Amino acid sequence: MFYNSPEHRIAIEGDLRPKSRFFGNSVGMLLEGYAMIHFLNRSEQYLVTYPNMYARGILFGKMVLELGEVSTVTCKESDLMFEVEFKTKGILWGSYNQISGKIRRISTREVLFDIEGNWQTVMYITDKRNGHSSPKVLFDASTEPVVPQTVACTGEQEDNESRNLWKDVTKAIRDEDLNAATTYKSAIEERQRLNAKDREQRKDYFAPRFFQLEIDGHYHPKLLLKEIPEDPAEAKEKITKWIFTRPDGEMQDFDRLEDDPVVLATPTKHRRKS
Repeated sequence: MFYNSPEHRIAIEGDLRPKSRFFGNSVGMLLEGYAMIHFLNRSEQYLVTYPNMYARGILFGKMVLELGEVSTVTCKESDLMFEVEFKTKGILWGSYNQISGKIRRISTREVLFDIEGNWQTVMYITDKRNGHSSPKVLFDASTEPVVPQTVACTGEQEDNESRNLWKDVTKAIRDEDLNAATTYKSAIEERQRLNAKDREQRKDYFAPRFFQLEIDGHYHPKLLLKEIPEDPAEAKEKITKWIFTRPDGEMQDFDRLEDDPVVLATPTKHRRKS
């Protein structure tokens, strides 16, 4: 994955490698991988590890999704670490989406702040450097704006881009036709398996267009951070050309939304999957 905000000089890169495990009436997704957040104006890097995800009630009962276990955010430059537990709901007790964590000094393990609350609604922070400090609101989801995602309409997208590739599945889900959604999904996955088998037989190594495998075992964007200009306008132009230029050299018209039947409002920036 790669995100960039030229206006704020913030870049995020990382990868996600989920592994599934079945627990009777639940499915666990062990989310291996990492995200690295670069605050270029402050020369700080934050390494983020993921919690795990669980789908409950897949055979009977109400189906719910929740996060569980521990996630960390570490910044060596500032000597700070945030360790947070995502608490899963018990059978007879507790509630969904609760977190509890501490911000510490890496070098001394001194606790500076406590953070707790509901990660979907309101989270609170308490300053532990003052023994009489009261919790304050750290994040309130109800006050955060939702920014519509701007993407190319499906007619402008390449065949393997997410919205184009999965448009029939998306429409079937919206129509609440799960049988059709499953049929379309299975056809896409079977075609991808056959393509992979064909490449293996031809000994044709698949090279992603936007990412490359480095010696650390992770995929990193081919557009290096040091290649992005500091000027926000120049940076935006360079990043936009890198993402939205087709193999034939033409640019996607990613402002055309009127004939895209699957546009969704999400709190993200321009994004494209490869």
